[in-house]
Amino acid sequence: MKKTFVLSICIFLILKGSNAQSQREKTINQISKIILVTSPKPLKTKILNAQGLRCDWYKNNVKLITKAYKTAIDTITNQYYFKHDALIFVGIVESQYEEINGKQTLTQRFSGGYYFKNNKVIHQTSNGHNRFESDEHDPEKELVQEAKKYIKQFSK
Repeated sequence: MKKTFVLSICIFLILKGSNAQSQREKTINQISKIILVTSPKPLKTKILNAQGLRCDWYKNNVKLITKAYKTAIDTITNQYYFKHDALIFVGIVESQYEEINGKQTLTQRFSGGYYFKNNKVIHQTSNGHNRFESDEHDPEKELVQEAKKYIKQFSK
């Protein structure tokens, strides 16, 4: 009797875990579809040149805020996606100028995607090296803070 009960509990926990996994995957797929929808022309655009910020409004309460800037040696583009003003995704691309065969060439050194639900990272992908490799930097904390700051600037 006890073995059956323990086995039932184990099966329940395994099934519950797989259900949570499928919910997470479902959320990631929904976010990915929202990101793809932002490809057509936005309904409205506002640019804040001094801060290097651009906000595009799309149908279904989707906003895309892009922060892009250049230094002498690299370019960095962060894209913050919001649904009903809630952060759902941050995409980052960092490229570096290199001299190849005597010509200045822009080479991508990092690309990453951070999926959010309730301001928590639920999934991330990355290729290359960036600031979040260090234990001193927390992508969840830093990206949520940045997103809140930027969304506030376009809510005025």
